Amino acid sequence: MFSEKQRLKIERMKEFLKDFKGNIVLDAGCGYNPLSKEVAEGRIIGLDIRLKHLKEAKKLGLEVVSADLNRGIPFKDESFDLIIATGYIPCLIYDTDYLLEEMRRVLRMSGVLIIDVYNICSLTNRLSVGVGRMPFGIEYAKETIEGRKRVGMIRAFNKSIFVALLEKHHFKVEDVRTTEIRIPKIAKIPWRYKFLVSLGEDIIVKCRKVEK
Repeated sequence: MFSEKQRLKIERMKEFLKDFKGNIVLDAGCGYNPLSKEVAEGRIIGLDIRLKHLKEAKKLGLEVVSADLNRGIPFKDESFDLIIATGYIPCLIYDTDYLLEEMRRVLRMSGVLIIDVYNICSLTNRLSVGVGRMPFGIEYAKETIEGRKRVGMIRAFNKSIFVALLEKHHFKVEDVRTTEIRIPKIAKIPWRYKFLVSLGEDIIVKCRKVEK
């Protein structure tokens, strides 16, 4: 049902939420196989632009709403105790600052945001650049070149930049993890530790809304 990376992401989120108490959850960019059902309880509302994804999410018990996150989050201020956005959403949005302000707006004070991005400074990408190859996650054309599949990302982040961006929007970062560290063609190492996160494939952050 879930890929290896998704299972690792679920493990990290369960660690983040082991002491969490809240009832209303927003899964922003829930997709057709929402991870929120594995880590959260209570009322879960799935938000996605693709109707076919929402149809599948509804079958799994989510309430669903169709919306384009580029245009905002269609809920009242302070509607949610928890927001989960674990589909590299900030990498796919034109205005990441606006997205984070919207997430802050609909999150209750002291509410939790779990959000992830692809790590442009992963060990994989550092080694790729070292041998003259393009890093994964940087788009260079509308069409495939040299057999490389486009991934649709329009924003790039590393650990320090993403943490700084969250803090800029008045989120207190409480934990930062990754799913795995990859050594290309040699090994994929599941990584649950706090050190060497900057080498991981992705950056998964637990943060909390605080007063401005």
